[in-house]
Amino acid sequence: MSGFVTIDRSVFGHGFFPKEKMSEREAWIWIIQNAAWKDTQHRVGGKILPVPRGSFMATLRELQAVFCWKSDTKVRNFLKRLEGERMIERTACGPRNAPKTHVTICNYEEYQTAGRAKNAPETHQARHEK
Repeated sequence: MSGFVTIDRSVFGHGFFPKEKMSEREAWIWIIQNAAWKDTQHRVGGKILPVPRGSFMATLRELQAVFCWKSDTKVRNFLKRLEGERMIERTACGPRNAPKTHVTICNYEEYQTAGRAKNAPETHQARHEK
């Protein structure tokens, strides 16, 4: 089976579905869905840092809460495995006592634009600015 399906970013917050523990597959889909679809910025401590398309910033605790996993160790190990498979790259940003993890999805364009129009990001932006 090949190809892709478009899933609205709001699917994980939809009221029909109860908040429950995510599988690793669901967590991976959440990561792809929550990556920035255009270059943006994020405040970390007292600095504004760039967040390029295909990446996002989060603390391990934030991811733990979203995934409904019992420990941030499980999140950390999951991210390490994704990194080992070259699915993501990550760096720690911010103060040592409250670091954020900058997650960049490798090959993000394959997940978002394979087989799509060249102007898909602009079309998406225009739809959301209405």
